Amino acid sequence: MVERLQASVNADAALVRRGRWVSLDFVLGIGDEDWIVSIERGRVAGVERRRLATRSGRFSIRAARAVWEEFWRPVPRRGHHDLWAMLAAGLARVDGDLLPLVQHLQYFKDVLAAPRSRPEQPAARAGGRPPGTAAGHPDWEPIVGRYFTLRVGGDDCRIYVEEAGRGIPLVCLHTAGADARQYRHLLCDPEITAHYRVIAFDLPWHGKSTPPPGWREREYRLTTDLYVETVRAFCRALRLERPVVMGCSMGGRVVLHLALRHPDEFRAVIALEGADRVEPYYDLEWLHRPDVHGGEVCAAFVSGQVAPQSPDEARWETLWMYMQSGPGVFKGATSTSTGTTATSTTARRRSTPGAARSTCSRASTTRPARPSACSPPPGGSRGPARSSCRASATFR
Repeated sequence: MVERLQASVNADAALVRRGRWVSLDFVLGIGDEDWIVSIERGRVAGVERRRLATRSGRFSIRAARAVWEEFWRPVPRRGHHDLWAMLAAGLARVDGDLLPLVQHLQYFKDVLAAPRSRPEQPAARAGGRPPGTAAGHPDWEPIVGRYFTLRVGGDDCRIYVEEAGRGIPLVCLHTAGADARQYRHLLCDPEITAHYRVIAFDLPWHGKSTPPPGWREREYRLTTDLYVETVRAFCRALRLERPVVMGCSMGGRVVLHLALRHPDEFRAVIALEGADRVEPYYDLEWLHRPDVHGGEVCAAFVSGQVAPQSPDEARWETLWMYMQSGPGVFKGATSTSTGTTATSTTARRRSTPGAARSTCSRASTTRPARPSACSPPPGGSRGPARSSCRASATFR
């Protein structure tokens, strides 16, 4: 498969353009064999076996032959589908000068994946208009967006919120470094908005919500306690009566704390990609330094959480949101006890064992399960923290 890498990369004009600032050699280790991959202004100039011990590259990427064979399948197994996923699982290793790798991380990820056969993509809609929409006439979406000022952690923050629908309040929490645009399909889903008042807001420092006054004099730090109180303050400000709260990633973790600490305030919680603890598996310092584009490296990290068979249109829309992330904001929520990107182990100690239902799926999270069909909170996430798990809970 490595023999196809040069032709596959050079045939992709968009990939070559994204790598136009890259000119270097790197070592690709496949089992016991090392290959020298030469890049010149985004094009692969050569791929040849390493024959001299003195010939090397700026950095090396190594994995077992079986790992690369799985990686290059059209739809690899989870954990084999992306370079960063393989690093997190201990299946691959990178060494050497990592600066150029991280500076152009999405480019190198796509170079490595170039020999992979991609599933057929759905046809894009012309002009982005749904079928039947007349040209020249706006197709208004049902989403309404507004601003208001919310007192958060002693600061007055200007908060942007969007909503659509009527019925049970469903508050949606976005991921770290992104914003409420992640829920636009849910906000436009008539099957959901017929039963739920879907409300999605941008946390301070994210999206259209501004940082607090004096933000330039402080480091962004979202603790678990502050996050919990922000969600509660938001619900109080909108006078929501026992809403359902759904969150993804760090939002999926904080809803577990809401369930544990304030079960009487919420009708149900839905955790998407939620876990009771997530250990860092890369150096967070890469996220905020002058020689790395913070937004692009954030998007490159997240790209490993998008399935290879996902439509390109949806993939790049998702990554575009992360590319606009504020400096250092992507590191997300920190524990009040450890200071790492992990939630407190309190969730494991205070949960009720034996009353869990957790399902793992690679499916899209554009539509939540009906809260009435969910089960009580799990006793902590049992599987790997980075698995695609949904945990739901209802309260009485």
